[in-house]
Amino acid sequence: MHTASLPELEQLPPMLSPLVLAEFLGVSTKTLERWRKDGSGPTARQLPGSALWRYARSDVGEWLERLRTDR
Repeated sequence: MHTASLPELEQLPPMLSPLVLAEFLGVSTKTLERWRKDGSGPTARQLPGSALWRYARSDVGEWLERLRTDR
């Protein structure tokens, strides 16, 4: 996984598609899907009435901070 920094994260849009987040983190969208399903990744939200999932930039930042402090 890419060692993403919070300043780099702040340059991304407030809501991230799985593709954008996967590219940012340096992982596949399948990895993000697996993390979403097993609860180990950042919080994902399904858009109402849709099959689409999105990640809030703030949730991703909090998740990255937890990863850093849990080491």
